[in-house]
Amino acid sequence: MSKTKVSCSVRFICLLIVWIFQGGLSYTDKSSNLLQGQSTDVTISRENLKQCSNKCYCVQDLNHCPHDDSMKTESPDKVKILSCFYLLSPISVGCSLDRKGINPGNTSYSLIIKLNSRHCTYCTFNTFYNLEVSVIARNIISRSESTSNVYQLQSYAVKLHPPEITRVNGTKHSLHVMWNTESSEILGCRLRYKAHSADQWMQVSENVMMGRGSASSMYEIKDLQPFRNYSVSISCAASEHWSDWSAERLGQTLEDAPYKALNIWQTTQAPNSQKQRKVLLMWKPLDVSDANGIILGYRVYYMPTNKQALKKMINSTNLNETLFLSDEEYEVTVLAYNLVGNSPKSSLRIPAVGQEGMVVDLPAVRGVTITPEGNELCVEWETPKMPVTEYVIQWCLDTHPFQIHWQRINNTVLKISLKGELEPLKCYNISVYPIYEGVPGAPTSEQAYLKEGAPRIGPNVTLGGLTKNSAIVKWKEINKEERNGFIKNYLVILQSAEETQTQTVNSRELEYKFTNLTPNTKYTIWVVAFTNGGNSTSNKHTFKTPLFSTKDAVNTTVSVIILLFFMGIIFVFIKACFIKKTFFKIPNPSSSTLGKWLLNYTCEKQQNRDILKPDEDFLIGDLKVVNWSMPEEFKNPQISEHVENTVLILYAVDPPSINKLEGEDLCLKDVLSQTPLKSDYFHAAQIKAIFNNKECTNTENHECAYLESDVKHTEKQLSKRTASDTSIQPYITFNETRAT
Repeated sequence: MSKTKVSCSVRFICLLIVWIFQGGLSYTDKSSNLLQGQSTDVTISRENLKQCSNKCYCVQDLNHCPHDDSMKTESPDKVKILSCFYLLSPISVGCSLDRKGINPGNTSYSLIIKLNSRHCTYCTFNTFYNLEVSVIARNIISRSESTSNVYQLQSYAVKLHPPEITRVNGTKHSLHVMWNTESSEILGCRLRYKAHSADQWMQVSENVMMGRGSASSMYEIKDLQPFRNYSVSISCAASEHWSDWSAERLGQTLEDAPYKALNIWQTTQAPNSQKQRKVLLMWKPLDVSDANGIILGYRVYYMPTNKQALKKMINSTNLNETLFLSDEEYEVTVLAYNLVGNSPKSSLRIPAVGQEGMVVDLPAVRGVTITPEGNELCVEWETPKMPVTEYVIQWCLDTHPFQIHWQRINNTVLKISLKGELEPLKCYNISVYPIYEGVPGAPTSEQAYLKEGAPRIGPNVTLGGLTKNSAIVKWKEINKEERNGFIKNYLVILQSAEETQTQTVNSRELEYKFTNLTPNTKYTIWVVAFTNGGNSTSNKHTFKTPLFSTKDAVNTTVSVIILLFFMGIIFVFIKACFIKKTFFKIPNPSSSTLGKWLLNYTCEKQQNRDILKPDEDFLIGDLKVVNWSMPEEFKNPQISEHVENTVLILYAVDPPSINKLEGEDLCLKDVLSQTPLKSDYFHAAQIKAIFNNKECTNTENHECAYLESDVKHTEKQLSKRTASDTSIQPYITFNETRAT
């Protein structure tokens, strides 16, 4: 065995004994800590050294050769060597520097090495050499130089290159890490790890000893979380100098069943006429740290309380489900699952319809206040009178009541800050529910804005009512999406050429009445809405007050109509009086009872009958009107008015026609049908029919005569013929003297 190998082996054994005796390279050891975090700032290999005239000095730049047998240290305060060490593959010397006040971009470094007097023949070195090392820092811009302190490099002070991690295998709760080093003469290694997305490294509490002569090793990092990505790095030491940390290597632990139960919540609508309720069941996704794997879905179980046979199950991949439940009490359970197993169950109780009154009677929290604090809403409340197991804080946008967020907190907390995706200028409905052994009590709700602003638009103004002295201004409430805050009040402004009136009204009022206006005047009105964040002005509305009011117009119109009405009555009365006094009354025979009876009377059809031919047998002479006075025996009160108004109309017939008619029957209807209807032809005997067969005798002028037998004959024939043939009209038979 060569002396070099023997020396190396003895050196390694001595270092190993010291390392074991001191409990390994402890991280709390002061000198060890000094060397752990040091990086290699400047290096020089054997091939780059140049020998000065003093053969014991080797430099990178011959201008830096010392003029005497000592190293100069002109300004060690500017650059300082912290440590120097040997590097393997290739063999070189490296140093870590303290470069306070030095701009690394404008500075170059050069090493000066002094060899032991026994090795001054050649400008070279090996790991078993003891060397003196200094550094010269040169500013490239100002060309100024500074020399560091002299560092005593001991033999075998070797700093290894970072190890190479070859494999990382995972289990549910650990990682198996394997690596290689450039040297088999390793005192030990240390490992660090972190969650892949974390910034803070964690280091294992023990050093890993490697077997002598082996350049590879393995270590198991335990107590890790399932289904996590971890970054692993390793550093090894062959002396008191640790190597730089290796490149990070990613490893993942295996899946496990979900660790935590779901956070579930529900909202229940009022039952319909069939006593069915719509229940919106919601839950939050598990955090990665609680899921322990890829969540494949959720299982929802629900059943009436204590009725296991009616249990139902729904598989879902959503974060909510809608249930339609009867009026009974229900138990609902939700769990998440992955490839390995199920999460713990999370349950709640839906009270029966008849019990909802009891739920509402559970006391609510008191004194809820909501205060904006930066990007958060701070919610505070006071405890109710009964002991509470926990609280549920629920919030949603006022314009999206079904997009619900909630948070559960324990019963000792009376204040919480709502974080997350809260938007300014949006109204939020926030409710605090006390939970009593799984049963929610009555909520206490408030509205809040994270930040208020001026309304996006102003109110829409209209004119509600207008008179000559007043005007009612109305406006519509601004939509919730455009308010940008709580409306505190409204300012109503009315302006004319001569004056301006203003009035402040509260946010609940949506109209205002201005009085004492000037008739026939032009006005302009508008409304300003105020929030804590600003104000917004409505559209302007211009109108003109009328000269007269509607009441005045109505009174005037009614008066004119009444006047015209009375004038019309007076005119009609005057006209009637004028006609009565000026024109005598002419009776209308066709309207009398006698006239109507004769017009509908038809003579009996006989075989031998002469029909008067108006143009040949007689001529109608002048109309003779005889005023006939009714005898006293016919003055019946029921018919007297009619009889007194009856006028007997007689016609003069030419004598030739009289002779022809004697002893024969005359059909009055036929005569009339063949005679131009300039007038009616009446016989005096017709009067008897009108007076109910009471005998009437007109003896004064003998202008009318008739035989009673003829009348009776007429009545007999009338009843006989009309009974057998309803189409035959009444008729009169006469054989005596006719009217002349």
